[in-house]
Amino acid sequence: MQFKRKDLLLLLVPLVISLLFMIVVPRNPLASDGREYDVLAKNIISGKGYSLDGNTPYGLRPPLYSLVVALIYFMFKPNPYYVVAFQIILLMAIPYIIKKIMILGGFNESQSFCSALIVAIYPFGYVYAQQLITESLTTFLVVLGAYFSIKIVRRDDIKFTAIIWYAIMITLPALAKSQHISILCAVLLVSLCKAIFEKRKFRTISWKCSGVILGAIIVLAPWGIRNYHHFNRPAILGYGAFGEGFLKGYYHAKGEWLIWRYWNEKSSSKGPYFEEWKKKFDCAEELAKSNNVDTDKIKSKIALQEVKKHPFEAFRGYIVRFYSLWIAMPKGDNISFKVKALVLTIEICFLASSLIGLFLYRNMLLKNLIVIYVFVLAESVFLPVIDVESRYSISLKPFLLVGLGLLLANVYSKFFIKEGKPSG
Repeated sequence: MQFKRKDLLLLLVPLVISLLFMIVVPRNPLASDGREYDVLAKNIISGKGYSLDGNTPYGLRPPLYSLVVALIYFMFKPNPYYVVAFQIILLMAIPYIIKKIMILGGFNESQSFCSALIVAIYPFGYVYAQQLITESLTTFLVVLGAYFSIKIVRRDDIKFTAIIWYAIMITLPALAKSQHISILCAVLLVSLCKAIFEKRKFRTISWKCSGVILGAIIVLAPWGIRNYHHFNRPAILGYGAFGEGFLKGYYHAKGEWLIWRYWNEKSSSKGPYFEEWKKKFDCAEELAKSNNVDTDKIKSKIALQEVKKHPFEAFRGYIVRFYSLWIAMPKGDNISFKVKALVLTIEICFLASSLIGLFLYRNMLLKNLIVIYVFVLAESVFLPVIDVESRYSISLKPFLLVGLGLLLANVYSKFFIKEGKPSG
């Protein structure tokens, strides 16, 4: 697809908004999980391996982001602001890839451009570019993976080597954030469903699925072999991640129902059930050590026992975590009430209007881009089972925001273009 002059706007808008956020809402690059990623990257380049203390193997988080940070540190110097600059460059590319996805999905130039522009304008993803956390890299990889997933699903004339290459690209997001293994699963599921319902040749689909699985193995095998060596299990989605998230998620949202109360919580350490969670967490660690049992299984078992004892509480917590995943809610007493209300209003307006657009264009989206919405739906359902933050949905939101772009393109074509047929 030819790069057009107006596409420069899709590159410049993310750059301008990122710089504005750095001026107006500056953040410490090493805040939150940033310090951990900084330590992991420094240990990698110093030859101490993927470890926090330089001795004990680390497996909670997949390694790709830490490897990228380590590479940047190695090429330049261990300064987090080089990583921030790299992340801004990645964000600049995302709207253009979204435009290519929409065109691949059968939408016209105007609809595709408007969809990409809305993704570029949406403000809340840019704040994370200032920190050493995975969101910028993950969003770029997810959007790129979505592009290649459409190619795999919709085309039957792809060479086997190309399928492997595309599969590598759709598996890389899982090596940055484990939740995105859903992209790989969605591609396999949709390909098989198309073979059944559209009566495609079994040989073609089996060939395609074999290439996808081979590409995934190429990406995930080194990580799985390394974890098996250290932890006696492949743990391709991270060692110990599920049990810890399941246990923390249950107690973090326990007793919460109203959005306002949860929204105003300063941090998980000041939540009403933090002490109860800490006791269960420490108990799980002690049981695992004394019985030489996997801590992940112990934490999962304790959380599951609580869910069985208090099913309504568990369901309520799931609902709280679901809207906490999708709605940006700034926390902390250093943020004024007006700012919190403004952020919430902007977020709801963006999401509500996007859902309207998705509904109006549902037939075309589901026909041509169904693989994307399968993995978006899967993550929306499964992520709230564990402890989540609104930043976990940043990599999924572009596929919702395109709905608002389609809506605006339709309005523009009806009221501002006198000649020709309206878009859509």
